[in-house]
Amino acid sequence: MPVVKGRGRFRSSSADVYRAQWHKFIAWLEANQLSLRQLSAAQLVQFLGSLTDVKRQQRDRYLRIIERIFDFLAGETPDPSNPARVAIRLQAEQWRRVHSNDDTGFLSRNECADLCAWLAVPVGADTELGLWRQQRDRALVAVLLGAGLKLAEAQRLTIDSLAFLTPCILSLKRDDQPTRQVALQAFAVPHLNGWLIQRQHAGTAGDLVFPADLDGRMMHPATILRATRSQVAASGIATLHPERISPQTLRNSFAASLFEQGEAMTSVARQLGFVHSVSAERLHTAWLAWCARE
Repeated sequence: MPVVKGRGRFRSSSADVYRAQWHKFIAWLEANQLSLRQLSAAQLVQFLGSLTDVKRQQRDRYLRIIERIFDFLAGETPDPSNPARVAIRLQAEQWRRVHSNDDTGFLSRNECADLCAWLAVPVGADTELGLWRQQRDRALVAVLLGAGLKLAEAQRLTIDSLAFLTPCILSLKRDDQPTRQVALQAFAVPHLNGWLIQRQHAGTAGDLVFPADLDGRMMHPATILRATRSQVAASGIATLHPERISPQTLRNSFAASLFEQGEAMTSVARQLGFVHSVSAERLHTAWLAWCARE
């Protein structure tokens, strides 16, 4: 492997890793009868796709090594058309699309447990309004995770749609669909109960379960997203999870809990409000693929 000047020395352990990665790349070139000097960015992306057992951070490291080699071969003036540099941009664009639009992210069982443990920690706030919002946000996250609600369903959930039986039942109505009933998972019931008591004690107006403020206004979707991410970040799992966790991630994780319990696809579809069970089957396939990557 050529020495890249002007970059300083590598630690021997890092050099061993880079050397092994470079040898793996060269073996791939030889297996595909490709020349290093004629390599394209698309072929580099193809190489990355062959690394099925390698996570994204390691794939990025492969590209950085190859980028340095191409710069070394180009001499003093780095070539902007360096195929590795182009591939890095392609990968970054692809990751941003996945990062912002991925609807098939999940929390692991341990991450769900850590999030639930955080939700059970006593709420602390400097003001009454701060306490009100903290309890609302924790109950909101608990219901998203414990019932698989869509963001819009949580936004419009009303007090008269709750039936505190055993288990607690949420009745969800969409204009174009029949009312569906979802049993709230047991861990979430105390959070919802505690929040409703706090909500009433504060004299909150209106009948929305999760209003934006004391006047009872509907929460904006962006506020729900921020509240979700704030609670997840406070739980500590966001530092372990590579994706941006959203209400959709919690909904998917609720579905994953049903898959783990062996629920039939028709039952999962009904609880998630899917019109066709094929939607649950697609989510199940995405969950299996996610499990295989973890």
